[in-house]
Amino acid sequence: MDILVISEEVEGSREEILSYIADVLLKKGFVKEGYKESLLERENKFPTGLYVNETFKVAIPHTEISFANRNVLVIVRPLNPVYFKRMDDPTTEIEVDIIFVLVIKEPDNYLKFLSKLTENLANEEFIKLVKDRDIRAISEYINKFFD
Repeated sequence: MDILVISEEVEGSREEILSYIADVLLKKGFVKEGYKESLLERENKFPTGLYVNETFKVAIPHTEISFANRNVLVIVRPLNPVYFKRMDDPTTEIEVDIIFVLVIKEPDNYLKFLSKLTENLANEEFIKLVKDRDIRAISEYINKFFD
């Protein structure tokens, strides 16, 4: 799986950030036309904000595999507070620390990756990297659990 770190200054609303990410993915050939609209629609219907603990919250937006050209994990640490609705309580919004956008071409890979990612969300070393805003170290850490 490729890992794409969007390290330039990314800010805006949830929709603006997801749209920006979708545009980058389309330009780089990771996704097909229509990906952005599908991603935004799916996030509205099936929110992806995940409350890990009191001090650590993430979002894991994704959409249908039919829009994927290649498997990629996009890591974004927005400059401003960004709110996502919780996946387990869509009436509640949480401020997320990091956004992991999944673009998965095969369903089996999606489940495998999501399982590994969620296992690591409770890891103190990983949480510290996210809190320190060290996007390169986060990428290296994730690469370790995919070897």
